[in-house]
Amino acid sequence: MTVSNVRKTPWGGSQSEQRKGLWSVLDPRTRLLSLGAFCLVVGLFRQEVSLASALVLAIAATVAAGWTLREFLSRVISINLAILPILISVAFTGSETPFRVFGPIPVSEAGVRFCGQLFFKINALVLFTTACLWGLDEIRMGHALAHLKIPRKLALILILAYRYLGVIYGEYHTLRGAMKVRCFRPRLNFHTLRSFGYLVAMLLIRSFHRSERVLAAMKCRGFQGEFPLLWHFHFGWYDLVFAMFFCLAILFLAGLEWGPRLLEVLPVPHIPLV
Repeated sequence: MTVSNVRKTPWGGSQSEQRKGLWSVLDPRTRLLSLGAFCLVVGLFRQEVSLASALVLAIAATVAAGWTLREFLSRVISINLAILPILISVAFTGSETPFRVFGPIPVSEAGVRFCGQLFFKINALVLFTTACLWGLDEIRMGHALAHLKIPRKLALILILAYRYLGVIYGEYHTLRGAMKVRCFRPRLNFHTLRSFGYLVAMLLIRSFHRSERVLAAMKCRGFQGEFPLLWHFHFGWYDLVFAMFFCLAILFLAGLEWGPRLLEVLPVPHIPLV
């Protein structure tokens, strides 16, 4: 396959790369349902043990997606560099008595615990989401959402938004190139703010006109508000096996999170000694 035939997907990887990972053999509906269940359950976790276990499961999902070590490290570094300011600010907050003091800055135990929870939760959710959607292009994703009884208009918005974000980005580069040709150099002054305001306004105007032309072209081709579903997905035995193991993993994580609390709440039967 030549370089020109390799098409990047919105979540990373290319359509040719999706054949390498174990996720590629699954029905896209299975992938989306597992992603929703994982995000819903892990989003409610508060215990460090369950969050760390969820992160281990997310790392296993990246291995199943066929990531190389370089791809894994690049994404982990990007995630943690993005959340580093949040983690630092959270670590120095809290109403409890500080257990460490760095000069005039106190560090509270509650802030450090919450910082650790954020670290595990964000890394687990982002890694699992990226691995689950790895190699899944926007057309198949919108098709799967339509089969899951998501409103057709939402699926259509997803497909068209991703399709034409690249067009809008191209218009932005055209306008920025025109500004550079006119020797525009951004500075901290009113002229720069006004120029960027004009840039955003022209981008919105061009996007609006482009959307009208696209709508007219689609109506000429018989578009009536939704794309017809001409072919359907099939739920195979591998989807059933994956669903069984995934449900067991989710139940295990839920047991780590809420199991000790249930044992405290449930009454312990009294067995008389003979």
